[in-house]
Amino acid sequence: MRAILALGVSPDRILFAHPIKSTEALAFARAQGIRRMTFDNEYELEKVHREYPEAQLVLRIRHDSDRVLIALGKKFGCDARGDGLRLLARAASLGVEVIGVSFHVGCGSLDADCFYRAIESARLVFDYARQELGVHLKLLDIGGGFPGDSDKPINEFALAVEKGLHDFFPEKTVEVIAEPGRYYVGSAVTLLSTIQGKKVIRAGDRIEQIMYYINDGVFGTLFDWLSLRQINDLERAVPVVRPEREQEQSYRTTIWGPTCDSTDIVCEDVDFPEHQIGDYIVFKNLGAYGMTFATNFNGFPKPTVQVYVKEDIWDMLQSIAGTNWREKTLSFFERMQPSAT
Repeated sequence: MRAILALGVSPDRILFAHPIKSTEALAFARAQGIRRMTFDNEYELEKVHREYPEAQLVLRIRHDSDRVLIALGKKFGCDARGDGLRLLARAASLGVEVIGVSFHVGCGSLDADCFYRAIESARLVFDYARQELGVHLKLLDIGGGFPGDSDKPINEFALAVEKGLHDFFPEKTVEVIAEPGRYYVGSAVTLLSTIQGKKVIRAGDRIEQIMYYINDGVFGTLFDWLSLRQINDLERAVPVVRPEREQEQSYRTTIWGPTCDSTDIVCEDVDFPEHQIGDYIVFKNLGAYGMTFATNFNGFPKPTVQVYVKEDIWDMLQSIAGTNWREKTLSFFERMQPSAT
């Protein structure tokens, strides 16, 4: 909240979207005039009622994607058709204002249709509030979970959201917001790791498996690989095969991170061309949570960051450096693009 306020964002535009808030955080939000915040259980509702009775609450419902990199539903969200309706009734009895519904299908969803179904569940909550409690909800937060990898376009997800809003929220009186973090930054970072060690497992004269030991791992910027293996998204879990090696023979390969922990497995039993000690192994699409989750576990440092920007983009960024961030809208950047000839 402090960071957003420091950027000059007015409190009425901020949604404190953590369903569980400390009393200190509530006191800070109240002092700053940040009224909008989420909740998903009765204890949280009563805490907010006690600490910040003039808050405007958003009910977070649970709707999990079947295939997702990081599941959130087990931790946050309530059943829209059960506890959610009871919580609305309880809020009404306490005199606490509920203004909308939110959901988050999980980080990096691979199922676009889940957004359509989640919007349908939100509609049920809106209808109950109006028909049974006389409350007209006005905000729908469809959360995040949108793809951000360079090989995963957003089109299918956008169509599912568009259809859901068309079918279940045709009225134009509901404010719809989203949290597309991974979509914006997922493809922005590429990791260049170095092979520091190599082990070849043989069966007679035949190479059965090759193991590489690199200088980054799942305790560093490759944390997402743990989640990827859980959903078998192996296409992304295999590092990039550079063009000069595409015709080389591949072997069953396991890549280990640098720590002493045996769970530090970047990828296991995948086909990959043979590399040598000192070679780079390249991993794409690490912009979302790579550096954020990275640790110095076992004394291994986080990787350094080198910024690469195409010259025309750099020139454009330099030209708008003095422009107020509030003016840097989508239409602003569209005007900055060179005209087609």
